[in-house]
Amino acid sequence: MSISYAITNTPQFLNVVAEGKGNRIDEVQKYVQAVILAIQENKAKRIFCNEINLTHELTGIDTYVLGEMVSQYAVHVEKVAVVCSVSDLPKEKFYELVTSNRGLYIQIFTDLSEAKNWLLFP
Repeated sequence: MSISYAITNTPQFLNVVAEGKGNRIDEVQKYVQAVILAIQENKAKRIFCNEINLTHELTGIDTYVLGEMVSQYAVHVEKVAVVCSVSDLPKEKFYELVTSNRGLYIQIFTDLSEAKNWLLFP
């Protein structure tokens, strides 16, 4: 199963809901590039990604490369909240580390409400 997603622009943030399974870096990059394009088209400053039902088996190196790619767009956004499953939290925290070290203000959560509260807090 590949990654499927829906992206909607709300008055408060760009809302991304993703699900499925991405086992290859090119699948995950395609998803991330769609989110980046939506950010650019909507001039979105805050991004909410619900990835609770999304799994991927990227290597640490692939995660690092993906984080570097995403970080190039850090100047265009204020905050990014990503919600993942508890089982994916360690992998996602590494992604958070890579991207935040490159200037992206991102936080990984396992709770939807907590993530939205953080995202909407000034």
